Amino acid sequence: MASWKTAIIDRVSRYLYEKPLTENMINWWNLFSNSIWILAIALVLAVFSIAYCQAQREEEKISTVLNSPKHTLMFNISGAVFCLGMVVTSNQWGEIGLWIFLTVMFVIQVWIVKVKKE
Repeated sequence: MASWKTAIIDRVSRYLYEKPLTENMINWWNLFSNSIWILAIALVLAVFSIAYCQAQREEEKISTVLNSPKHTLMFNISGAVFCLGMVVTSNQWGEIGLWIFLTVMFVIQVWIVKVKKE
């Protein structure tokens, strides 16, 4: 009976003490790069939530509220931030190029909305 318990304790102790220390630590680069696009998704949800509350308060359709310049601007900014986050997390050059292209498109959209707003 004691042999299987000893074997389990042996394996667990080998697993815990023979692994290099760096494998047990947080990969800060991945945490940072993934938090960028997660932040962008949270921003989209926040803008949508605010627009929904505003539409209910003003008794309008949500599509009318979402088409306002300030909401369009925030959606485009969050799209650019999302694409930047994907640029940072990507590994292949083709994928990076596509995300950079989409980021530039969102930045152009932000500029267009800012010009229309003024």
